[in-house]
Amino acid sequence: MKTASTTIILILFCFIFMELTGQNRWTNIFYSEKSAVGNDLGLMYDNGYLLIGKHGHNAVNYNWLIKTDVNGSNLWEKTVGFDEFRINLKYIDSNSNGDIFFAGSTNLFDEQKDAVIIKLNACMEKEWCRILYIPDVSNYARDIIALEDGSCIATLYNSEHYKTDHLCLIKLDAEGEFVWYNCLNSQDTSLSYPLAKHILSTQDNGFLISGDCYYKDPNPPNLSWIKPYYVKTDSLGNIEWETVIHSDLGGEAGGTAWSTTLDPAGLHYYSSISHYYPGNDIAPTLVKMNLDGSMVGIYDLNSTNTFGGLSSCVFERNILG
Repeated sequence: MKTASTTIILILFCFIFMELTGQNRWTNIFYSEKSAVGNDLGLMYDNGYLLIGKHGHNAVNYNWLIKTDVNGSNLWEKTVGFDEFRINLKYIDSNSNGDIFFAGSTNLFDEQKDAVIIKLNACMEKEWCRILYIPDVSNYARDIIALEDGSCIATLYNSEHYKTDHLCLIKLDAEGEFVWYNCLNSQDTSLSYPLAKHILSTQDNGFLISGDCYYKDPNPPNLSWIKPYYVKTDSLGNIEWETVIHSDLGGEAGGTAWSTTLDPAGLHYYSSISHYYPGNDIAPTLVKMNLDGSMVGIYDLNSTNTFGGLSSCVFERNILG
């Protein structure tokens, strides 16, 4: 299925926020003279932003960071990586204490990808770096949440098995030590290859993962189609419920869930998806769900087209270059 491509997209973002004097809008462009890729953006404790991405000849082994103020003006830049091996940091989150977490992958130990998680303090000093190494297995982090106690939760992709241990959660404490590791293995035999795109902390201290999966058509020849997928866990990463949008429609409709948020009243989840239709048509779409994962409504935001969709972001050595 189609996914968003950013191979030659310059870093451009536009945020709308409210001030006491009214609404202020701005757009900033970085690296307009280069081929640049933006991976994620985080809101910092000082209401500025931290962007992470890649550009230039060192893009394979290095990542760049841009710190801005609240108006998007560039305050400083840094690079993260090594000459000796590839490191790809694609996800970022921070807490109110200024702890900053990055997640992604590296090939430090072998040609397979290994999940990497890095923690920095508010001064951008490295506190620790951890790699989840499983020999001959490709695994990498898909998203990360910074918790207020300095710990973090990350979603992991694991290529080892067809249906089991494919989508996992890991918790590291404030010192980077492993607390628990749970794989979210569905009991639904029609579901395979779940993939996380986003993780959200929920009101009950659990987590809601949004993404997609392959789901068997209920009609012969029972082909599998990509569908928006949500799985809710408790605080220890145990499954409480899961929802597959359009599980009963086979190839007539499907899609990918990119991100989910809770409404201000705390009554419903709202999720942005790419809504797939036959003929490779895609619409940017909003899904509304109850807190138990039951769907209230699904709303295409414009007519279908071929480009539609929504999107929202163990070793110790010197990692800041």
